[in-house]
Amino acid sequence: MSLTLRLTARSLLARRVRTVLTILAIAFAVSLVVAVTSGFSSLTAVALRLADRVIGSTDIFITAREVQRTTFPDSVLTDVRADPRVKKALGRFETPVPFLDTAGKVVIGRNCWLVGLTPPQDSGGANLNLVAGSWFSGDTGDVVVLNSVAARVAKSPNNDDPEAPSLGVGDNFVVPGPNGPLTLKVVGIVHQPSIAGPNAYLPLETLRRWSLPGKPPVLSRVLVELKSGDDLQKFADDWTPKLKAADPNIRLRLARTSKDQLENNLMGLTMLSAMGVSVSLVAAGCIVFSTLSMGVAERQRQLAMLRAIGALRGQIARLVVAEGLLLSVLGVAVGVPLGWLFVKALTLYYSAVFTEGVVLSYSGASYALIACVATALVATILPAWQATRVSPLEAMSQMAEVPAHRWPWRLALAGLACILIAPLNLSGFTPAVLHATGLAGSEAAVRGVQFYGHFVVAVPLTMVGFFMLSPMAVRLVESALVPLAAVVMRLPVAILRQQLAGGLWRAAGTACALMVGLATLVVMQVQGASALGAWKLPSKFPDIFILHRGLGGLDPAQVDRLAATPGIRKGELMAVAIASPQFGNNFLAIAGAAMLPDSTLFFGLDPELASKMTELEFRQGTPAEAVRLLRTGRHVLITEEFRQVRGIGVGDKVQLRTRAAGIVEFTVAGVVWSPGVDVMVGIFDLGGQFEQRTAYSVFGSLEDARELFGVKELSVFAANLELGVEREELNKRLQQDLGKMGLQVFDIRQVKASIESGLGSLLLMASSVAFAALFVASLGVTNTVMASIRSRRWQFGVLRAVGVSRSQLLRLVLAESLLLSLAAAVLGLSCGAWLTLNSRHMSKLFVGLLPDVVIPWGIIGIGLAAVLFVALAASLYPAITTSRKPVLDLLQAGRAST
Repeated sequence: MSLTLRLTARSLLARRVRTVLTILAIAFAVSLVVAVTSGFSSLTAVALRLADRVIGSTDIFITAREVQRTTFPDSVLTDVRADPRVKKALGRFETPVPFLDTAGKVVIGRNCWLVGLTPPQDSGGANLNLVAGSWFSGDTGDVVVLNSVAARVAKSPNNDDPEAPSLGVGDNFVVPGPNGPLTLKVVGIVHQPSIAGPNAYLPLETLRRWSLPGKPPVLSRVLVELKSGDDLQKFADDWTPKLKAADPNIRLRLARTSKDQLENNLMGLTMLSAMGVSVSLVAAGCIVFSTLSMGVAERQRQLAMLRAIGALRGQIARLVVAEGLLLSVLGVAVGVPLGWLFVKALTLYYSAVFTEGVVLSYSGASYALIACVATALVATILPAWQATRVSPLEAMSQMAEVPAHRWPWRLALAGLACILIAPLNLSGFTPAVLHATGLAGSEAAVRGVQFYGHFVVAVPLTMVGFFMLSPMAVRLVESALVPLAAVVMRLPVAILRQQLAGGLWRAAGTACALMVGLATLVVMQVQGASALGAWKLPSKFPDIFILHRGLGGLDPAQVDRLAATPGIRKGELMAVAIASPQFGNNFLAIAGAAMLPDSTLFFGLDPELASKMTELEFRQGTPAEAVRLLRTGRHVLITEEFRQVRGIGVGDKVQLRTRAAGIVEFTVAGVVWSPGVDVMVGIFDLGGQFEQRTAYSVFGSLEDARELFGVKELSVFAANLELGVEREELNKRLQQDLGKMGLQVFDIRQVKASIESGLGSLLLMASSVAFAALFVASLGVTNTVMASIRSRRWQFGVLRAVGVSRSQLLRLVLAESLLLSLAAAVLGLSCGAWLTLNSRHMSKLFVGLLPDVVIPWGIIGIGLAAVLFVALAASLYPAITTSRKPVLDLLQAGRAST
């Protein structure tokens, strides 16, 4: 063994440039593993942070069925926290009160929503944008954090300008109530859109003692976040009967499906990361294999001389294996920190994207360390076998002869067999075998075998299969394109054909090294874009709401003038008629109705326009049928909260008192939820207010609002704006054009911009990681191509000696690289497509998610161009230097290296 180590060390030190390049090539392959795993870990952190910011981290809400009138005992929170599946449970007490300005007068048409919570544990408040001051700590103290609306209304109750004077930190805020006023010191201001209304956040115990003195502590809301991986529906099924037994008025509601969908997609991205690791390890194996194969070819005569002086075949094999393992260990040692530095550099360059910084995947780094060495060991088998087959006489033979043109069809069949392992594992074959042999009795065990077997066995075998197909691909390219390339590059066909066929495995290894980078890019981009595209952050809701405060509203002529206001997109102004059967139709009556939880609000709107301007998720019914039914009259859409409170659905009847026809039965045409509103609730912490306003709301046609409820003038409008229109400018236009005061514009485009920016960041990050993977893999290819040219200097010397010019030699190397890049493109696209199909099958099998395929053709086209560029760039410098060397130097350099 000591002799083997000495020979290995002398061999590596004698060729320092080749050794350094090989170590760097392996290091780059290992850094690809670390970069992919850490990059996707960082991607997951960014996506989860975006989900928490946009949708909220809450999985389950426990509330009272009647939001204002009924509370439930504080013991419910204690019981829920005791469940081992619960990560965090927070209690809140919420209640609306009349609004007082700084002069102590009630602000007509305004109410303040008081929220009792306990920072910093309650992260709902932390998601809000604190613009002044700070949050209080704990659940006691006469302090308050106001939203920007409450701060402004308290100081300037009749001024809707967001820049109007408002309360600041240190001012007093007075809350009226049946037990006397409560004076609170303002310690912070948070931003919320004006449409949210005035909100005030108080310490939980302060609000409960003032609102319910001398009574047992109660809550109006519990926010539950489960530990990762726990079944949401199972938790709900377990707790629903318990809560009902404790208090029939308690309601358990699952969080919106948007977050569940995101987590499923993130699981898909995690599986994609695992696939990237497997593919990257194969890339490392290809680089080790190609490098050692080049080394064996380069030292063919040296190995022959060792055999001639008595070295055994086993000693030669151990020499090659030891060299491969030593290079791999050194490559891993350099590659792990290099991969981390690579992702770190991306985070510095794309700081707006990598908002959570680098999340180093320790499991990925450990896997790279172990698996790369194991992969390198496997990759040394064929070169070691080749080295043991070296004959002293054959090694001295002429190396420029054209080999026999045989098609490697047996190897191709073996490759196809390897490729089919992945779909076979994901089909019913694996469960049938495991159950028949008794190796896995439970379904969970079968799933585990399929899952880990896919990434540990099936994906590497898929890459090995395409590696076995690569000689066939090279031969196909040789047969089909060599004549054309010879004409274009003005080369003899026989010489160009000899360069490809003369080193079939060398050419195949180079093509495979290029293939791996392209295949990685394809599968990551297609699956990543499809997974993130499936989680479509809802940004389809109006840009602005226009509200007329006070008595009356806009008549039809004024509505037409409003629609014609410059800046409002043509045909995208939607009037909303709001009627309260108990209180009337003007704004003040509606504001009063909103304070009573059992009062129904009827929203009349144009069905087609509403479907165009808002994204409605139908829990029951279909959009087309709902629009048709609403057009016929006396049909309504109800919210999911309304359905849960009343226990009705599509086809059931709802009785409403109308002004023109008395009690009228309306038929439910659909049960809906707006994901856009879901996002606003999550961003601005509007859960309690929103449920109070939607649990008793129905949506019908504008015609029913006019004919049955007697709505003549309209006070609420939704509109989309032309690009570049500012709210203040539009507000001024509206008041000038209509000549009517009291109009207020609520701009929520910032919400839409935040959502779209967040999703764009995720896609940009996925693209950065994928291109990084292609770039890192390409660096390994550079060494392979350069080593390939260096190992054939003696052949090139022979060609120059028989009359090949320097220009022809240069074109010969470039033509060979071009043809190999085309073979790599075919292999890479095919391998990427096959891995994508298997990845989709995995997603459906383990996540239950099969998103629509999104193919980023532009990025894949850039990847193809990158493969071509890398192949040509890697060969350009050694081709130029080789073509400029004298014939004698080439022959001597070739002999010296053998």
